[in-house]
Amino acid sequence: MTVSGSSMRAARSGRVFFLVVFFLVVLGWAVAIGVMRSTAGRYEGAGQWPQVKGEVLASEVAKTAGRGGSGSSRRSKTRYTPVVTYSYEVNGVSYENDLVQFLASYDEESTAQEVVKNYPDGSEVMVYHAPDDPAEAVLIPGLPDETKMIQDIFLYAGIAVISVVLIVWRIRSRRAALGTLQELDD
Repeated sequence: MTVSGSSMRAARSGRVFFLVVFFLVVLGWAVAIGVMRSTAGRYEGAGQWPQVKGEVLASEVAKTAGRGGSGSSRRSKTRYTPVVTYSYEVNGVSYENDLVQFLASYDEESTAQEVVKNYPDGSEVMVYHAPDDPAEAVLIPGLPDETKMIQDIFLYAGIAVISVVLIVWRIRSRRAALGTLQELDD
């Protein structure tokens, strides 16, 4: 029995198509990881930003409704974000901001309330502001642990999926090559 040239070409073009699609998916994932890590690095570096004293103008918990889960288990998911409006001055220019911590929102309202309790109206706060843009400011530098964990899961799960796909693809390619060789021997 012989293997026809057209079936070998079809198998080869299928592998090429898979590799191109796989490469594009991996490239998209790598770009997303790069952007996420770059942004996280900037936020993590906020602890080194210049600091000035500020004053809390108001503090509250903002409630955001969204969707969680997938498929039939999709349900409404509420997140709670501490919002502390504060004023501060840099080089004679007054600013107002309301960011407590980058990417900080919580599943439990009580957790957000605990954060807000630390910033009563009229209290003095230490404000970290970006050296290149004093309007960008934060009260708690860095990222919440939950956000760091999600980033790590996205990174390592992506690496694991890519590795498994490559291993399975390699095994299938070898089996296909062995099958072709056996057919040629027959």
